[in-house]
Amino acid sequence: WCRCATSGSPRPPPARARVAILGEAMASKYFGVGNPIGKYITLGLRNGVRYEIVGVARDTKYQRNLRAKTPLELYVPYFGSPGVV
Repeated sequence: WCRCATSGSPRPPPARARVAILGEAMASKYFGVGNPIGKYITLGLRNGVRYEIVGVARDTKYQRNLRAKTPLELYVPYFGSPGVV
């Protein structure tokens, strides 16, 4: 899944939008089999930061232990993260 900005998009996201891409395992855990694109996830217990989900990436395997359970992964842009100018 992916939300792409094209010339036909109704509105592009703001330049400093807080967006995230989830790994498949995390998307499945929190959103089941439904499409998570356009939904939100909040990170942090206090004063949580809300991110709009704009994509789902395939799960990764790490060389250290290829048989290990896939970790829950979330990707956010560095220059859209709180505290980063």
